[in-house]
Parts: sequence; C-alpha cells; structure tokens
Amino acid sequence: MVNLFSYRKEKSILHSIKPGLKLVFLFILCFVTFWGKSTQTVEYIISIPVIIRTSVCLFLTLLLFILSGFHLDSLKKTRFVFVIGFLLTIFRMITFSTESSVNDKFVISFTNCFFSIDLNGLASGILYTIRFFITVLAAEVIFETTSILEIKSSIENAQDVVSVIFPPLKKWNPALILTLAINFIPEVFSSWNKVHYAAMARMENTKRKNLAEIIFIYIQQLQTLLSCLFAHAENTRKALMNRSQ
Repeated sequence: MVNLFSYRKEKSILHSIKPGLKLVFLFILCFVTFWGKSTQTVEYIISIPVIIRTSVCLFLTLLLFILSGFHLDSLKKTRFVFVIGFLLTIFRMITFSTESSVNDKFVISFTNCFFSIDLNGLASGILYTIRFFITVLAAEVIFETTSILEIKSSIENAQDVVSVIFPPLKKWNPALILTLAINFIPEVFSSWNKVHYAAMARMENTKRKNLAEIIFIYIQQLQTLLSCLFAHAENTRKALMNRSQ
C-alpha cells in the first residue's frame, strides 16, 4: 500500500522542527534542485556547478531522511520515481534520424535505421530522474513529520503577518484553500489504494492477464479513482460553504 505524503506520528528530530521552517526549506530545495537551463546538453549536465549543486541537494535530502527516523518505507514509496524517470529517459533519448543528427557527436546513429540514440536526451533524462527523486523524497519525509494541523497553523500565521500589510488577504483566507490542496495530495493515493484493492478482490480469477487486459483494468480503476476524487472535492466544497456561512 502506497500512502505518499501521509503524516506519521513519531518523535524524531525532524518532527520537532517548526513546520514553517520545513516548508520554506522544501520550497527552496525544490527551486535550487531544478534551477538551470531548459535546454540541457551532456557538457552542461556533467559540468562542475551542476554536479556540485545536485550532490548538495541530494545530501540535504538524505540528511532529512536520517533526521526523520531513517524509515526504509519512505524510500520504498519513491520507487515510482524511477519508473517515470525510465520512461521519460527512453522518450528523450530516442530520436528520428536526420542529416543533422547523423553529424552530431552526441547522437548514435545506426545503419539503415530510422531512429537514433541522443546522448543529450539520455543525460537529461537521468538528471531529471535524480532531481525528481531528491524533491519527492524531501517532500515525503517533511510531510511525514508534519501534520496537516501544523501545516494549517503555519500557513495561517504567515497569512496573518501578510494581512497586516494587505488586509483583504484575511477575508479571502487563501491559507485554508492551500491547506486543503496540500491535504488533497495524500487523499489521491489513499483513494487509489482503496480502488485498486477493491478491484483486485473482485476479479473473477487470478490467471496471468495479457497487456491489453491489464491496460483495460487500470483504465477502469482510473475512472473510478477520478469519480471518488470528484466526490471528495464536492464534499470539501460543501464543507467550506457551510463553514463560511
């Protein structure tokens, strides 16, 4: 069962740090991790500044992981990152052969073949996977050690400070909306677990299925998941309307 970004009640060093500091740190870490050129080449990716920045961000994320209690389950929950990263890397590295790509030193072309392997795409895909892992693991351990009530209180405190300068912000109450949005993330994974296990329990047989059947099953599960999320969003909207009255 995968419950990403769900709070885990415990007494660790990271649990004792103020929620506001953790959220600000997470924002800065994500920004620094993905900061850089939009067009990435092998020379840029293996450059010293990129390697140093990525290594420092990875070190800080692993430090957060240790301070959160060193739970291996937190690492296991990030396995989907490498699946997505692998698919993205394949998509980026395979290109159609053209006259310009044949002459490119970072493109491996094959004789009598319509596609080539772009080393720039390969390198950028690997870098993206590493960056994605850094930010997902950091977010995982921070939200595991910060309850939704702590997040709400921290955001509301920041809102109160800004409201002194900009009073209408207090009436709009974006802190409540932002808190609900953050709380909606673990709800997605929780709903998916319920839908997936319910579907597995209702299957007529456990025989090995072909790819088409597997895709059809997952499409049906996705449709059910969306219906559950829409229902949850509607209930949340009604709760907000009742609270504002």
